[in-house]
Amino acid sequence: TGPPLHPSARSQGAELSLAEKGVASLHGKMARKTQCLAAFGCVQFGAIVALSATQRAARVYARRARAKPWLSGTGIGLTSAKPKCNVSRAQRACAVSAAAVSDVARPLLVTSSELFGMHHANGPHPERPERLDAALRRIRADAKLCAKLDIRDLDAFLDNSEQNHVLSHLKRVHDVEWIEDLRGACARGARGIDGDTYLTRQSFDVAILAASAWLLAADYVLDSGAPAFALTRPPGHHATPGSGMGFCLFNYAAMVAKYALDVRGVSHVAVLDFDVHHGNGTETALKSESRVSFASSHQMPLYPGTGSADFHGDFNNVLNVPLAAGTTFAGGYREIFRERLLPFLRRTGTPDLVIVSAGFDALAADPLASIELEPADYAEMTRMLLDDLGHTRVLFGLEGGYALEATASAVHYTLSALAEH
Repeated sequence: TGPPLHPSARSQGAELSLAEKGVASLHGKMARKTQCLAAFGCVQFGAIVALSATQRAARVYARRARAKPWLSGTGIGLTSAKPKCNVSRAQRACAVSAAAVSDVARPLLVTSSELFGMHHANGPHPERPERLDAALRRIRADAKLCAKLDIRDLDAFLDNSEQNHVLSHLKRVHDVEWIEDLRGACARGARGIDGDTYLTRQSFDVAILAASAWLLAADYVLDSGAPAFALTRPPGHHATPGSGMGFCLFNYAAMVAKYALDVRGVSHVAVLDFDVHHGNGTETALKSESRVSFASSHQMPLYPGTGSADFHGDFNNVLNVPLAAGTTFAGGYREIFRERLLPFLRRTGTPDLVIVSAGFDALAADPLASIELEPADYAEMTRMLLDDLGHTRVLFGLEGGYALEATASAVHYTLSALAEH
């Protein structure tokens, strides 16, 4: 039945674990929400997860021999010719012609993979493969948007050489001991690392592939000046240098920040985390990096119990903005975003690269928290960010967001705003 969602994995200082918060939150929200999790007493959830996991396993293993993500230079990069399977899949799914795609000078890159579905719980769990399925369905239903996208489907796990290449960048953030512990736990068939964070035998390979998708997207942004969205899972912003937690295994946002600085020669990186839960792992990894500005808005109190407003990092390079339950966009968040978060990203000048830890669990429909944003609010936030920066060297990467249709809608609004700018 999968790892129990029990209180033994509570972080020090947190009242409830992330999953326990979902239980408590649903009791208060069930009457006014249609998006709910059967894992916590609602209907329809468990059967969907079990069925889709079985179907996905059969489909994915049949495709593992196909083209791998491509490597170039010092990191994951782009070749001049895109693999045919990826181009044709995006065109078919979006129902647009090759001419329509070629008319876009700098398409918005979206990196994703069906293989991410190989990381799934044995029982109901809010962090599930259907999160990406719903988002991709919403994207592909909009032919006008798809004409502006370059959707890259990474349809094979990395081989040993490619994994080692990605691991060389993950080691800029993570302890070698944690990487090897995770590799060993997956090889042994361990079912989880705590009461919230499950594992499968494929979880290590999935997390490495997700890291490669973020690196691929980062190279695209830095090389083209156009934005990108890494539509990946599991999420990453809770993963600390020495451990995974809170559904997260590796910290992709921190990895890309260090990669951009140390490998790509970028001078200043800003990380904006608007997930409803504080990005404790990203903060821990980057608080001593003077070349990074990290800004987070998050509900408090809430898992993981970190993110105090009086913590500013080793170089005054951290801004934490705790939010009260019930905060709405018009009722305070718009002003916080415009007057506090965006200016902080420019604390030492306009950043060369902005990484957005895009968690959509601050939505009113989300079962794990109590902030009251709506999907369309993320379009306005995206436009505000791009207008404030004056450039489009922005990498969005999916973190949380557990109400399927609301999250899918927020992703669609975000991509639409990026594509229109």
